[in-house]
Amino acid sequence: MAKRKKHKALATMAGDVLPPALALDEKAAPAAGGTLAYHDEDLFRIFGIETTSINVGPRSALELTAVSAAVRLLSETAGGLKFHVYKRGDGEAREIDREHPAEALLNEDANDWTAAGDLRALLVSDALLHGNGYAFANRVEGRVVELLRLDPRAVSIVVDQLTGEPSFEVSVVTGGRRVYGVRDIIHLRGPHLDVDGVSGLAAIKVAANAIRFGLALQRHGVNLFERGARPGGVLMTPAGTRIDAETRARMKASWRAYEGSANAGGTPLLEQGTAYQPFTFNSTDAQFLELLRFIVDDISRAFGVPAHMLGEMGRATWANVGELGREFLAYGLSPWLTRLEAGYRRVLLSPDERAERFIEAETDGLISADIKSRAEAYSLMRAAGVVTGNECRARENLPARPDGDSLSNPNTTSGAEPEGRKVPPPSEPAEQEPADGE
Repeated sequence: MAKRKKHKALATMAGDVLPPALALDEKAAPAAGGTLAYHDEDLFRIFGIETTSINVGPRSALELTAVSAAVRLLSETAGGLKFHVYKRGDGEAREIDREHPAEALLNEDANDWTAAGDLRALLVSDALLHGNGYAFANRVEGRVVELLRLDPRAVSIVVDQLTGEPSFEVSVVTGGRRVYGVRDIIHLRGPHLDVDGVSGLAAIKVAANAIRFGLALQRHGVNLFERGARPGGVLMTPAGTRIDAETRARMKASWRAYEGSANAGGTPLLEQGTAYQPFTFNSTDAQFLELLRFIVDDISRAFGVPAHMLGEMGRATWANVGELGREFLAYGLSPWLTRLEAGYRRVLLSPDERAERFIEAETDGLISADIKSRAEAYSLMRAAGVVTGNECRARENLPARPDGDSLSNPNTTSGAEPEGRKVPPPSEPAEQEPADGE
């Protein structure tokens, strides 16, 4: 009965969300400037690359492999992490509240057809490509029973000019719009704030010129190799030679017959004393691969991920890859996790619950070292009395032992408590000197 009631409540809203008729790709504004930067049209024309027809939008941006890798890395990493509801204890103590109903929505299924991790990945992907990701909290009798992803093109943010509080207008199938508050919508904004201070800017919009340049280079490379990797050039005739339209068409057809990788190696027959003169600039001269590597670096900066995680290993070494991974967690992924935690907290915890509980991502798995390094770390923490044997076993997904809850130092034969945890014996009360006159 509860299941049927939930779906009845869902049908009144979630099933009728309809995105407005918006184009997926928006055309980027032409770059301005007086210098010959890498994104200037003049530089494109020097290399024979046309960019005027390249629009940068959610779909076209993913055609650039560096963008696709960055979106996949951030979204799938966030989706693969566990988020828990923690209950505060004394001091810094805390424990997971596994009985809280939000635990299932965070780590099992967000709704009947979407896993919790998949929903997180969708929200991050939407925020990167559209600027904002949204999920509707469907409530039954005041309790959130499922989270539903909304098409970001169907949602508009309205900011109260007096308080700055946002509300969310959602387009529906019936043609109208419904307004929801911050407790009904999980809002994950993009990496940059828009001028209203609430909406996000898509990473692909901020890096539009770099993406256009990368797409232009990719298409240039495809066109080049489709024509047999022959450099661009010109057919030159002796001075004073006049070629009629019929001869010109025949020469053009003869030359084109040897284009393409299937016809590479053939020799065209030139007429009227024509000679082929290659252009000075070709893809080798323009350091084609260097430009492609630069694009990967530029995309990595825009998305906040290390270049080596996008496949550019030019400056990565075995010595610094681990450090780069930790920097990715601290500076690239952590802001996304913080925004997700805040969005979950506003929607899944009531104001009264927030005083005792909070939601946080579990990131230990991202920074886990190899087995030897973990064993050394566990040994040091056991010796210092920081963790018990069972706590170490739990981190390795091993079952607990009956004798594993002691904080005693396993590296000593006495089994005594660590020095810092010894309780000093009570001191004997000092004898008081008799007062004068006694």
